[in-house]
Amino acid sequence: MKKFTCRTVLIVDRGADDGFLIVAAVQRAGLGLLAQSVAGEEEAIAYLRGDGIYAERLIFPYPSLLIVQLEMPRGHGFSVLHHLRQNPPSQFLPVLMLSNSDDPGYMRAAYRLGATSYCIKPQNCAGILPILLQLSHPAVPAGLNHRSATETNHAQTN
Repeated sequence: MKKFTCRTVLIVDRGADDGFLIVAAVQRAGLGLLAQSVAGEEEAIAYLRGDGIYAERLIFPYPSLLIVQLEMPRGHGFSVLHHLRQNPPSQFLPVLMLSNSDDPGYMRAAYRLGATSYCIKPQNCAGILPILLQLSHPAVPAGLNHRSATETNHAQTN
């Protein structure tokens, strides 16, 4: 039997419609990635655990990259990071934290909780493509903390 392999990007955003920009970027990138989108941190944690409808891993494969919106109506993306880092199978899963804020406190908290990158959420598909290409490239080891261009530029101006 052939082993099923698929690189999946799990997008955690405020709602189904909000993840559309990122899903479009994943599809446009042409990297052979499957984009799965969930609304909010509770649904993201259920997906990662394989709870309920997410138990069928042929339909909902475990992700190789996670893109999480920080600000959500009921909570925030930090709870997803906390869940990941408390569970050994997912400790080294690369996570891109997207935010509408350039608050250095949010950036520090995201990196402290294990985010791979923190970026201001782009307003269009073209803005997310370079970030996606960098994080999904095999030369970037999973779990490697690196600074995004946004944080690096912010740090240089302060």
